[in-house]
Amino acid sequence: MNTTPSIHRSPIIGIALEPAGWHPAAWRLQGIAPAELFSARYWSELLRDIDSSVVDFVTFEESIGLQSSDFRRIDDKEDQVRGRLSPVALTALAVFETQRLGVIATRNLTHSEPYSIATEIASLNLLSGGRVGLRAQVTSRSIDRRHFVRPQPVPELRESDIYFPERIGTRLEPVFSSATESIEILRGLWSTWSEGALQEGADGRFVDIDKISDKLIVTKTFEVAGPLATPVVEGLKPVVLALAHHAQVPYRLAVASADAILVTPLRVLMASPSAMYSTPSTLNVMQCEEI
Repeated sequence: MNTTPSIHRSPIIGIALEPAGWHPAAWRLQGIAPAELFSARYWSELLRDIDSSVVDFVTFEESIGLQSSDFRRIDDKEDQVRGRLSPVALTALAVFETQRLGVIATRNLTHSEPYSIATEIASLNLLSGGRVGLRAQVTSRSIDRRHFVRPQPVPELRESDIYFPERIGTRLEPVFSSATESIEILRGLWSTWSEGALQEGADGRFVDIDKISDKLIVTKTFEVAGPLATPVVEGLKPVVLALAHHAQVPYRLAVASADAILVTPLRVLMASPSAMYSTPSTLNVMQCEEI
């Protein structure tokens, strides 16, 4: 998926897909039966329609725990959509239902194994011919931690924190720092297959083993050995996106690790440009708007 900026190309347009839409009552306004939102037919038709439009890419959200209006517990609301399909499964469906559309799978990095995520995204990207990328996400919800056998210890936000961006940044700094390390691991694993590792087969060789690295990738938190089981073709490495808003710490993650940053809204960034002082020229900034 090419995210190289150019003054000669049209604006890049993306849609963050939710089962029925982002408004809590969207499923009722459209007259959609709840079960239909989790059917292959519904998503296939939606993706084919988008593929024939001017939209450049879509993103699929990930829910570790059930959606809730209260980040501390599962709420008791019955009039809003609850439940999501796996972003990996939806990305696989999108790969085979579309011809040109970029597809970004959201994966939560806080409690997940980097090697597993690297394999998932690399496999889908290879099957799609380079159209699949990753949106990095973090969590501090205690209701998410309980779904894992060996969850990472994370600081939990307090209810009053959401009104003070600086508190969010201070409290969640370890979570975002860990995510930065996870992305470093992902990129390291995606680099364990060098150009020419896959052979033509004419001389009886499937691979050039000297071009597949078993290097150990070490960060402060992780130690992961290569090579990745899935081939990664040079020039078709997955792109990494990050959403940044409300506090400065997500911006720092994006600047340090992402190929593109989704900002919401842009006026917040303009009001606090210090968040982007060290933005590299290769980082694409995309504005998010509710429509």
